[in-house]
Amino acid sequence: MHISIYLVKTVVNVATSIGVTKVVRDIIQNNVTVETTADQAKVLIGSFVLGGMIAERATERTEEQIDKLTELYTRMTKEADKDTE
Repeated sequence: MHISIYLVKTVVNVATSIGVTKVVRDIIQNNVTVETTADQAKVLIGSFVLGGMIAERATERTEEQIDKLTELYTRMTKEADKDTE
């Protein structure tokens, strides 16, 4: 069971990171005017940092939710097993 939960968390974390990165990039691209090479470098560095911070928190949150669902499933399965005995 642990390997499958690990796999689910990994897949969800990758999808979450990709989604967050896309949203951050689009927001910056639509709202920041880049006029010089220095501006471009600053925006690129800032978007990496901001995207990384948001993606890290988002993956923590999704892992918390997966853990809660796993606990709920385990509890419900145990209760169902007790009812059938």
